[in-house]
Amino acid sequence: MSLTVVYGTDTGHVLGALALAGPAGPPPAVADLVGKELPLRVATLGGRPFELGVPAARLGAVAADDEPDALAAPLDFGVELGADGTPKPALRRLADGVTVSVAAGGVTVALPDDVSAVTRVLVLVAGESGTRLESGDIGTGNREVTVRMTLGAGAYGVLALVEGWAGRLGPATVS
Repeated sequence: MSLTVVYGTDTGHVLGALALAGPAGPPPAVADLVGKELPLRVATLGGRPFELGVPAARLGAVAADDEPDALAAPLDFGVELGADGTPKPALRRLADGVTVSVAAGGVTVALPDDVSAVTRVLVLVAGESGTRLESGDIGTGNREVTVRMTLGAGAYGVLALVEGWAGRLGPATVS
């Protein structure tokens, strides 16, 4: 059995993992694994599930070293790139502590401490009108960023990915 992971190229987060039968080898193409997008589901606080579609163009795939926890909790792991830009097979366990707040004016993503370098953030929000994908950066010496988007009252599913930190996928409500 060999482990293949699909990861977000913006932040390196593992978004899905699968164990393939047979000898290890190069991973299948992303489009062969997910089609045009990788669907992630989240049940809202009202119980209605939303699907967040991560576009295949923002994904990569790599044959990874055996890491059974990646199958159960893929957002807890990240893929690092080598000096030549190719993904390394060893997955990295990501730090925990990201908090997410959703309001009519956007999504605020916060860390427990200030960052020492600019840190990339990717936010996907799914609601009645589909999925929105926006990015931002937490600046050096700061601990949060608000990714601006206009959200009406209602239930949403939210995926927040902060480079180097475990991803957060969950429900949110805007009053």
